[in-house]
Amino acid sequence: SKAAENGDVAAQCALGDCYYKGDGVVTDKTEAVKWYNKAAEQGDAKACFFAGRVYFYGVGVPQDYQESLKWYRKAADKGVLRAQHDIATSYKLGEGVPQSYSEAAKWYRKAAENGYAYSQKVLGNFYEQGLGVEKNEQEALKWYYKSAMQGFSPGQNELGVCFIKGTGTSKNYDEGVKYIRMAAEQGDASAQNNLATCYYNGTGVDEDEEEAVEWYRKAAAQGNGFAKENLKRLGYSE
Repeated sequence: SKAAENGDVAAQCALGDCYYKGDGVVTDKTEAVKWYNKAAEQGDAKACFFAGRVYFYGVGVPQDYQESLKWYRKAADKGVLRAQHDIATSYKLGEGVPQSYSEAAKWYRKAAENGYAYSQKVLGNFYEQGLGVEKNEQEALKWYYKSAMQGFSPGQNELGVCFIKGTGTSKNYDEGVKYIRMAAEQGDASAQNNLATCYYNGTGVDEDEEEAVEWYRKAAAQGNGFAKENLKRLGYSE
C-alpha cells in the first residue's frame, strides 16, 4: 500500500490487519508486526496496544515482556483501557516487572474508574481478598456491581456470590440467584457451576436435582473442574 509506505498511520494499521488476518494477502505475522510497529512509532494508540500484545505473546516476534510493557504504557497513556488492564495483570503476575499487588491495584483502578468492566471485577477481587489494598468487602461489592451493570458475566457471578454469602451486604438468596443466572445464561462456566449448586441445595430456588445436573454438565462441558467434581460426587456422568 502506497499510503502505508508514505507514512499514513491508518493505512499502516489496515495493512497490519490484512497481514495478520490473511485478508487479501498470505497471512504473515512478522509482516503484520512490522506495519503495526511503524504505526506505533508514530504514536497510534491502537497500534501501540497491538505492539504490546504481539511482544507479550511472541507473535511474529520473539516474546519480550519488557518490550511489551513499553508499548502497553504508551497505549495506556493514550487512554486505551485494555492496555491499562494488561499492565495491571503484568504487575499481578510479575511478568516483565517485579510482582506487585499494590502496583497492579493502581492500574486496575485506573481502568476500572474509566469504566473497563474486566478491571472493575478484578479490583473487586483485590478488595475482597485484600490484595495490594486494604480488605474492604463493601468496596469489593461496589466494583462487582459496576462490572455486573455492564453485563460482564464474571462480574455478575461475583456479585451474585456476594449476595449468597453476605459479603459486603446482608444475605439475599433471590438477588444472588438472579445475578448468577444472568452470568450462567451468558455461558459463564463458573456461574453455571454456582447456579447448579443453588438448585441442588435449594438456595434461592426450589430444590431440583435434575436442573442442577443440567447446569453442572454445561459447566463441565466448558472444562470447569468444580462442576466435573460435583457430577462425580453425585454419581452422574459428564
